[in-house]
Amino acid sequence: MEPINDGRDLYISVTMPSLEVGTVGGGTQLPAQAACLEMVQCKGADKNSPGGNPDRLAELIAVAVLGGELSLLSAISAGQLVRAHMALNRGKNQNEATPKPAIATAAASACEANPEACRAKL
Repeated sequence: MEPINDGRDLYISVTMPSLEVGTVGGGTQLPAQAACLEMVQCKGADKNSPGGNPDRLAELIAVAVLGGELSLLSAISAGQLVRAHMALNRGKNQNEATPKPAIATAAASACEANPEACRAKL
């Protein structure tokens, strides 16, 4: 990340030197994987430009990563990340922070009231 145009703009990039992608062979023929590759128009070999589809897929992945990084940086700079973590009890004792489902709470209360009935169900 660096300022450009005399500080009026900000240039942000992401480098992913070891990103391995494939658009042919292996698991690319499985239904879910094939559907995703078709959705982003990267399935199979590019007959006009050898290696074009894997390059396109890698670029799409890098764009998604860059979007996530930009979102994270904006949340940090606006103070929203800390506020959200505090609101969601991040960093507190997990037993205190995690609400128990109502069904589990009701079942636990019933077992506390009548332990013999709970043992009989097990």
